[in-house]
Amino acid sequence: MTARLMTYPQYRALPPVDVPVRYGIATPDWRLWYVGTEHSCDPAHPELAILRQDWKHFVEATREERPLALSEGGVRPLAGSAEEAVRQFAEPGLLRWLGHLDSIPVRCAEPTYESQIRFALRHYRADDVAHWHLIRHVWSHQSSGSHREIGRYMDDQIDWLRRHLPTDVSLDSIAETHQRITGIGFDPADHDTLYALANPVQNSTVTNRIERRVTGERDRAVVRAVRRYQSQGRSVFIVYGCTHAVMQRPVLESLGASIDDPAALRKTDLIASTALGI
Repeated sequence: MTARLMTYPQYRALPPVDVPVRYGIATPDWRLWYVGTEHSCDPAHPELAILRQDWKHFVEATREERPLALSEGGVRPLAGSAEEAVRQFAEPGLLRWLGHLDSIPVRCAEPTYESQIRFALRHYRADDVAHWHLIRHVWSHQSSGSHREIGRYMDDQIDWLRRHLPTDVSLDSIAETHQRITGIGFDPADHDTLYALANPVQNSTVTNRIERRVTGERDRAVVRAVRRYQSQGRSVFIVYGCTHAVMQRPVLESLGASIDDPAALRKTDLIASTALGI
């Protein structure tokens, strides 16, 4: 198969995309539906209503085919309600809740955080990897509107890093690395700097380059999983960030016919379209 992930120069050349990014891929006996979102812990965010409606169409179309869902960043614990799921875990929490309601398994195809750290350490210094890990998580925490107190969240992330890095890690050591890389002090409320560092589309710092390399590994893992599930005849519903949805699309579109409307996922419609050569 010659199709590849979109490159970052190709992504940068695109016009702004509408979010959520939504598309489907289908054959007469297999379906995929992708929702690429912003990350929000606001239950009133309009993309969540779209996600729920797309999920309904997907479930109705694939219930007899052992469908499953792929969640970004791990499978979240089951919350007590849809609203609680979103407030705690954003879209991955809602996906877990929807899967529970419809008895559809939710899985994570990407490498674990431990594996991502090991992969990054093969290419970069431990202090740069620690800085990258905290930056990406703090930016995600802040941009999603999470209600969890940021100081406690960072303490938990640093404790996790101490267990998985071959070097001493503290907030002070990460702040020193931040100063070296950016020339300014570390401020978890500095959203613009956090975004610039955590954005793999940019390539100006070692933090960007780590994120770019690890993100590529994560995207390739998702594509491998989709191919595997297609070979098993298991249809797939994916909820990831919108950039992942765009970057993965060239490969996924090589697996079948493109669909723009989730209502068209019904098997009878696909068989008719295939017979007509559409």
